[in-house]
Amino acid sequence: MRLRTPLVRKILAAGLVTAASVAAVMTVAPAANAGYPFPYGCQYRRQTGEGDWVFNGGFGTTHGEYICVQNYELAMQEDGNLVIYNNTATPIWSSNTWNHSGSTFTFQTDGNLVVYAAGGGPALWSSGTWGNPGSTLAFQQDGNLVIYNSSHQAIWATGTNGR
Repeated sequence: MRLRTPLVRKILAAGLVTAASVAAVMTVAPAANAGYPFPYGCQYRRQTGEGDWVFNGGFGTTHGEYICVQNYELAMQEDGNLVIYNNTATPIWSSNTWNHSGSTFTFQTDGNLVVYAAGGGPALWSSGTWGNPGSTLAFQQDGNLVIYNSSHQAIWATGTNGR
C-alpha cells in the first residue's frame, strides 16, 4: 500500500484506520533463509510446554527477526511483511506490507500493533487497537497472534489458531 498524502499517513500513524486481520488473498515473498521446519531460523523459540510468547506494550522487532512457538513462526521479513508460518512453511497470515524493505513492527504501549516503514517512517498497517494501555500481545502455541486488553479480554486476533 502506498501512502500518498500526509493526512493518510497521520491517520494511520494515529491508529485510526483498522486493517482487516485476514486478507482474502495473501501474497508472501519467498523466504530468503529457508530451513526446516520454518522458512527462517528463529532467534526466539518456545517448545512444547514452555507456554506462549507474551509481550507488553513497547515491544518491537526489526526486519530479519523471527519468533517461534511450538509449530508456528512469526517473521518480520526483510521485505517489510509481517507473516505467520505454520510448520510446513506455509504462510497462514500476513500484514500484506511487502515491498517496504527495512520495516519494523511495534506493539505500542497504547495496545496497537503497527508495522512502520524503515527509519521510523509512516505506519503501513495497524491492528486498530489503540486506546488500550496495559494490553499484552500473545503469540500463542496454537498459532494465533492475539492482543489482550488489561482485563485479559481478546480485542484483536489473526484467527490463525490451529491452521
